[in-house]
Amino acid sequence: MLKKTLITISTILLTCTLLYLTDLDDRLHYVTRSWANSAEQKIQNIWLDRYRQVGVERVLTGVRNNLSGITYCSENQRLYAIINSPTQILELTTNGELLRTIDLKGFEDTEAIVHLGNDRFAVLEERRHTLLIIGIDETTTSIDRKDAFSNLHIDLKERDNLGFEGLAYDSNEKIFYIVNEKNPRQIIAIKGWNGSFLSPQQIH
Repeated sequence: MLKKTLITISTILLTCTLLYLTDLDDRLHYVTRSWANSAEQKIQNIWLDRYRQVGVERVLTGVRNNLSGITYCSENQRLYAIINSPTQILELTTNGELLRTIDLKGFEDTEAIVHLGNDRFAVLEERRHTLLIIGIDETTTSIDRKDAFSNLHIDLKERDNLGFEGLAYDSNEKIFYIVNEKNPRQIIAIKGWNGSFLSPQQIH
C-alpha cells in the first residue's frame, strides 16, 4: 500500500514538473479559463484567431536571433529593435533595412524598448527587473548603462529569466505598462514616474 502511494505521489510530482517546464500548465489554465467564460464574454474578448496579417511579412536585415522588442519613432519614421544577446539596438527603416547598430554597454538581458519622444527611449532589463531611460540621436553609436538618464528597479522577486518580457507606454496618461512573464503572470502599471516618483499597480 505504501509503495503504491509513493509511486502515485512521484507520478503526480513528475507530471506537475513536466507541465511546468513545458509551459503546458499555462496552456491548460488558459483553456480552462476560456471554457469558463460566458458567451457574452467570449464575444467581447479579442481572440488570437481574430487577428489577421496586414501586408506582407518582412525579414529584418542584420538580425540573426534574440530579437526581443521593437518600437516605432514617429519623429523620424524609423523602427528601433532591441536584442537581448548581444545587447544592441538596431535602427531600421519601416521596410526592415538596417541603418545603424547601437551597442549597449553594461546592459543585461534587454527585452523591450519603447519610444517616449524627444530622442528618449525606455529599455527593459528582464533579469535585473529594471526600467531605464536612454537617449538616442542621429550620432549615437553606443550607450553605456551608467549614462542612462534614469533607472527604476522594480523589486518583485529574485533574479531569474522569467521576469519582464514586454513594455508599452501611454503618452497621454504618462503610464508605463510592464508585462511579467510568469510567477506571477501580471501586468504592472507605473504612473507618474519622472525618475524619482513611483506609483506601481499590479494588474493580475
